[in-house]
Amino acid sequence: MRPRGEIRAALSKAAVALANEVDAGFTYLDLAIRGQVGFDAARQTTKDMVKAGELSPVGTRHVPGIKRPLRTYVPARSQVASRADSGQLLAGALRNWATSF
Repeated sequence: MRPRGEIRAALSKAAVALANEVDAGFTYLDLAIRGQVGFDAARQTTKDMVKAGELSPVGTRHVPGIKRPLRTYVPARSQVASRADSGQLLAGALRNWATSF
C-alpha cells in the first residue's frame, strides 16, 4: 500500500481536529485553512477522500462570497474516537498484548 501524500495526511489530521470542534460539519475551505494547503488541492483531495470513505458528506452550508452552498463533511466514524473510546482502546490493546505471549 502506498504511503499517504503530504496533502492528504494534513487534511486527514485537520478533519479529525475540526470534528472535535465543529458539530455541523466542515467545508473543504475549512480543511484547507486548518491543514495549511491550497484551496484547489484541498478541493480535489477532499473529493478523493470521500470516494475512499475517509470523509462523509452531511449537508451544505452557505459561505459568504460564494454563490452556491458548499458541501459539509465529517470524518468517517472509524477515524474519530472520543477520549473515553481512546482510553478503552488503549486498555484493551495493553490487556491483549500482555496475554498474547
